[in-house]
Amino acid sequence: MTHKTAVVCCVRNEGQFILEWVAYHKAIGFDDVVIVSNACTDGSDALLNCLADMGEITHFSQDVPTGKAPQTHAFAKLLTDGSLAQYDWVLHIDADEFLEVTCGNGDVASLLENLPEADAVAILWQLMGDNGLTEWDGGFVIPAFTKGQAAPQPRVQLHKTMFRPSSFRGARDHMPKHPIDDARQVVNTAGNPVPSGALGKWRLNRYGMDFEDCTWENARIRHYAVKSQDVLLMKNVRGDGMGIVSDKYFLGSKFQRSHNMNDAEDLSIQVHWPKTKAGIDALLQDIELRALNDACKAWFQEQKTSALTPEKIAEWTV
Repeated sequence: MTHKTAVVCCVRNEGQFILEWVAYHKAIGFDDVVIVSNACTDGSDALLNCLADMGEITHFSQDVPTGKAPQTHAFAKLLTDGSLAQYDWVLHIDADEFLEVTCGNGDVASLLENLPEADAVAILWQLMGDNGLTEWDGGFVIPAFTKGQAAPQPRVQLHKTMFRPSSFRGARDHMPKHPIDDARQVVNTAGNPVPSGALGKWRLNRYGMDFEDCTWENARIRHYAVKSQDVLLMKNVRGDGMGIVSDKYFLGSKFQRSHNMNDAEDLSIQVHWPKTKAGIDALLQDIELRALNDACKAWFQEQKTSALTPEKIAEWTV
C-alpha cells in the first residue's frame, strides 16, 4: 500500500540548518516537508518562503499568542484547518532531529511496510553527542556529529511519533493528542503494541512502555540536541519550542549532561549522505536561495559574537 507522508517541523532561527534537514528527509522518501516558523530574526522566513516558491516545502508563518507554546499552537491549527488532511502519515520532529530507517531500502516506505495498521508509531531517540566540538563552523550536522548513544538505555525512553493525522485533533512535541476515539493504537518500530493512555492525557510526554519495548529495530530518531557548545548556548537566545524557561540550554545543565552522549561512533546514517549532499547542492544552484542560506549562516556567527560574551557564558553555565 502506498502512503502519502509528510515530515512536519516548527522552527525559529534555525536557518543555517534548514537545507540539510529538508534535503535529508526528502532523500529518505518523505513526499512533502511542512515547516511552521514563528518570530524569526535570522532570515529563516525568507529562506523558507524561497523554498516554498521553488515547490520544495510548504511553509506557514505563525504568530504565537502570549502564553502559548509554538509547537502546540501550530499543531492545533494544522490538525483542525485541514492543512494535513491530504497525508496518511506525518512525522512531527524538530530541526535537530533526523529519522533514520534501518529496514528495507532505508526509506519511509520501508518503515511503514514493516508495521501493522496502527494510528501512531513511537520512534525512540538516539542521543548524539558534540564530538568534542566547542565552535560551530557553519558546516553540516550529519558528517560533523558521528558519536552518540551506543544502545537504548532505561533512562532515555523519549520518543517522537509518526502518526495518522486523521486520528487526532492535536499534538504536543513528542506525540499526538486528543484521539478521535479510544480505539487508537500505538506501536513501537518493531510493530509491537505499546500503552496508548498517554494520547488522552495532555501533560504526559512518555508512552509509559516497558524498557524491553524501547527499541531501535527498523528506525530511530537521531537527536542532535547539543551539537557544539556555541550552538547549544544560542538556543537560550532563540527560546524553547514548548515555551519553557529553564537552565536547559546552559553548559553543565542536566539536559546537556544527559544528552551529550559520545559513547560510540555510529556511521550508519552516512549511507544517506551522498544523496542528501546532492540534494543540498541542487538547491544551492538557485542564486536567491544560496544568498539567503549564506545570510542565515552569517547571522548566526554575528549574533554569536555579540551574545556569547564571557559574562553571558558564565551566566549560562551551571
